[in-house]
Parts: sequence; C-alpha cells; structure tokens
Amino acid sequence: MASRRIENLHAAFQPLVRRFLSACKAAGHDVIITCGYRSAREQDDLYAQGRTRPGKRVTNAPGGSSWHNYGLAVDVVFLRDGKADWNGPWEEIGRIGESLGLIWGGRFKTLPDRPHFEWHPGLTLARAKELVAQGYKPTQIPIPIEGRHQDV
Repeated sequence: MASRRIENLHAAFQPLVRRFLSACKAAGHDVIITCGYRSAREQDDLYAQGRTRPGKRVTNAPGGSSWHNYGLAVDVVFLRDGKADWNGPWEEIGRIGESLGLIWGGRFKTLPDRPHFEWHPGLTLARAKELVAQGYKPTQIPIPIEGRHQDV
C-alpha cells in the first residue's frame, strides 16, 4: 500500500516536504499527505485504471516512471474539520511549493495534477531507473550534490 509517511520518502526530500507542509500551515492551510512513496507495482495498478481496468485515468506514468516510485513526490489534500477537502486554494499552495523548489503538478500540460508536488534536481527518470537497475533501492538513489536542498 502506498505510504503517507514522510519517513518513507527519499531522505533528501523529507526536510523539503516538512518545510512545505509548515509553510502551508503558516499560510493558514492545513495540508496532509495522501500519497508519498508508492511501489512500481502500485503505480502499474494506477496506470491500468481507465486503460485495462474500469475507472477514470489518473496517471500517465506506468511503474518506474513516476517520481512517487523513488520517494521524490507527494500528493496532498486540504484538511478541514478533520476531513479531506479537495476544494481549496490550489494555486496558492502551488506557489508555496514552487517557492521552495518543488515542481507543482498543477502546471503539467497533460493531465494536470494539482495535489502533486515533486523534487528531483539534476535527475531524470531514465537515470533513476538506471540506478535502480544497478542495485539501488528506489528511495535511496543518489541525488546530485548540486541539487541537494540546503537543509539536507
């Protein structure tokens, strides 16, 4: 099952996610993670939705082709009165994330994904896949030093 825990994300990404959640809170928005790390198998299941399984398409990324598969992406939702609320100021938290160096899925050209934020400085999916093929665990692939967040 996909993880909502910050501790299951890539170690280099964790401080940035904490800063993002804190910045959202400081701006008056209680935001929680709905999905962080997800396995390639879980990604394949999502990719099948709307293709070979019933339902609406929710991703264009098969297993190994999503930054979630490397612990370098999170999906979030607003929390209001203890319940998830998908209606909120997405543009505002999108700007908050971008100000911290995150890539906001709300700006994706195909299949915009407003709850999605990712971070992978100096790294391509092709390189991430190569590193996993070389034996690295997905959430432990090396992040290029120049792209590391200052809190890491």
